[in-house]
Amino acid sequence: MTKRRFLLVALAALLTALAIGWLVLPSRVAYFTLDKRLRIEVNGVPVEGEILGNRFSAIVTIRDVGKKHSYQLFYAGDVDKTGDMGLVVDCRQWVAPHFPLLLQTRDYPPCKRLPEDEYWSLMRRGHSMQFVTKDHSTISVAARTMPPSLEPSQSNSTPAVDDCELTAFPVSLSAKEILAAVPRGGTSRNSMMFARIKIDAEGKVTHLRVLRLAHPELPNAAVINEQAVDSIKRWRYAPTRIAGKPVPVCSDVGVIIDLQ
Repeated sequence: MTKRRFLLVALAALLTALAIGWLVLPSRVAYFTLDKRLRIEVNGVPVEGEILGNRFSAIVTIRDVGKKHSYQLFYAGDVDKTGDMGLVVDCRQWVAPHFPLLLQTRDYPPCKRLPEDEYWSLMRRGHSMQFVTKDHSTISVAARTMPPSLEPSQSNSTPAVDDCELTAFPVSLSAKEILAAVPRGGTSRNSMMFARIKIDAEGKVTHLRVLRLAHPELPNAAVINEQAVDSIKRWRYAPTRIAGKPVPVCSDVGVIIDLQ
């Protein structure tokens, strides 16, 4: 009886291995694994959630009470040397199960790619990745290690020990004047504008430089981007603190310009 049971167990293990090989080797399925080394922040504030990833993609899930949501990240590499390393898709009603491993097939996870003008760029900022959602929240994924004296309010911010090369771009300039200084070739391939701002110790935006325009192909692109600039000028942040004291910071930000 014991020998028969052993043979049955061995046969079951062999069939399982063959099934896995049949699925995985021909790339019929892939899988995501939990990465405990990473943390998630929304607008610089750590939130509950997890990141499941592989070499080509990742699922970022936020599990704040009443705000559970998943996003799928597709890595493409920084092919144009601008920090743009891929794109992000909103998983909408689907939320990833709370498992350490998740299989990926052609139809699962059900995070469908949206039309190109609705893609969100996945940007590299130092040692973190970040993207800006439709409601203008900045979601960052970064390593859990962080200096204990730093209390972040923007995960993509750095202490403004100098003028951040923004002295020539105070918010007192008009939107047209600010847009006239966009670097040559500074156009986005989707609906997102990118900018660099300086935030004072009270959380107010004092300087603003646009790095990439959104929707440059549209006839009213100037008006669209001017409205986005005026919106950024009015933003207010929770002060960033170092050693308990509020300090000015520089930050890279993105604005999704949804024309629908």
